[in-house]
Amino acid sequence: MLEKEKTIYRNQARESGKPEKILDKIAEGKLEKFYQEVCLMEQPSSRTRDITLKELLEELVTKLEKHSHQKIR
Repeated sequence: MLEKEKTIYRNQARESGKPEKILDKIAEGKLEKFYQEVCLMEQPSSRTRDITLKELLEELVTKLEKHSHQKIR
């Protein structure tokens, strides 16, 4: 699926007249944007738009682990 999407993005860039040497970079950028829009974990969190949901979840897990270790001792 990824290669198919990259091929579509490369062809779109080629058809719009972009130079051959930057087609891959354009395709990578569009694929990254696609992931940010489609993948839940890559979307900005509703708490703060500065980090993704994945980063927020990792932060919360770290805090929870730290807190649970303090309670056990």
